[in-house]
Amino acid sequence: MRGKRLRALSLIIALSASSLTLAAERDEKLLASARTMQPALIESLREMVLIESGSTDEAGLRRMSDYVEKRLRLLGANVERTAATVGPGEIVKGR
Repeated sequence: MRGKRLRALSLIIALSASSLTLAAERDEKLLASARTMQPALIESLREMVLIESGSTDEAGLRRMSDYVEKRLRLLGANVERTAATVGPGEIVKGR
């Protein structure tokens, strides 16, 4: 009985180590992908920051909504725009 328990425990340890190795490999792939995409993300944030869009600036908010819609469509999303419940802005949804 003790031998069976030891084999089972050894198997559990081996499977756990294997799972941790696979998780670490996936994390490295995710990190590498994030690093690859970082310049594009920073550029997108820069472009958004340059759009003057105060909470009462209707034209600026429209430009921001247009920008977000364009980016979502480039990603292949179906885009829906609805009026905000407060103020002149819109809610932009991508699916």
